[in-house]
Amino acid sequence: MGSRMRQSLKCGIASLLAIGLVTGTVSAAIAAPHEMGTPRIVNGEDSAPGDLPFLVALLDAYDFEDNGAFEAQFCGGALTTPTTVVTAAHCVVDDETGAVTPPEDVLVGFTRNLNAPNVRIGGVSAIQVHPSYDSEEVTFDIAVLTLAEPVLDIAPILPMRPTDTPSLTAAGALAKVAGWGKLSATKDNYPDSFKVGRLLIFPNESCGGGSKFIIGGITFDGFGKDAAATESMLCAAGVTANQKIIDSCQGDSGGPLVGGDGAAMRLIGLVSWGEDCAITKPGVYT
Repeated sequence: MGSRMRQSLKCGIASLLAIGLVTGTVSAAIAAPHEMGTPRIVNGEDSAPGDLPFLVALLDAYDFEDNGAFEAQFCGGALTTPTTVVTAAHCVVDDETGAVTPPEDVLVGFTRNLNAPNVRIGGVSAIQVHPSYDSEEVTFDIAVLTLAEPVLDIAPILPMRPTDTPSLTAAGALAKVAGWGKLSATKDNYPDSFKVGRLLIFPNESCGGGSKFIIGGITFDGFGKDAAATESMLCAAGVTANQKIIDSCQGDSGGPLVGGDGAAMRLIGLVSWGEDCAITKPGVYT
């Protein structure tokens, strides 16, 4: 497995409700599996102005100062309250030392196009990683960033409630993932504006039970139970009309997996890891 993070900082669901910090309550977050790979959206669609305004880009503060938002982006995240962004823990934890990135080293970009002039930037005042996060097992791969200033003009995405879980995470349920990750598993080309991938949720037995799952005529292989714990994570993938696999990839880590539409749209997971990008194994989400 590999994380789906675009780069390391140079300074270096059911429930997202469960982290408490997302909504102000205490609960237990979803765990992610063992091996990680950095993801982005392969074979996704172009985004349009106004799409998924809660999607944010995490930026290396030092790289941003020198090279701008496009070069500084390393992960995604989701605005869940006016003062909090949820992302993957592996985006902000050094996998060798276990040290949490200092908040002053991370900026949050509120933009669709990373190469747009005058990208809106916010600072981070605190970073809290789930206390049970394990970088080797990639369990509880969730962190919460507290913004230095509240964002009052962007509607946050609400995490799914326990009553939403059966319908939003059912096998075959529709979901979307978005990010600025790689456009191809074999080339290091990244989009200016984020891409959106339309996915289907895998049944548990085709995620951590090793069973196969067919989407659009393509057969996907599930992970074994030792790699993917279905009580704490989701698997998802998609297929285009011409049978190309849709998946997150490097650069998409920490970005939102959402289910539902319109006012009923909910955050159901975060990009965590994958064996590779756009192969016949699904992406894995906390």
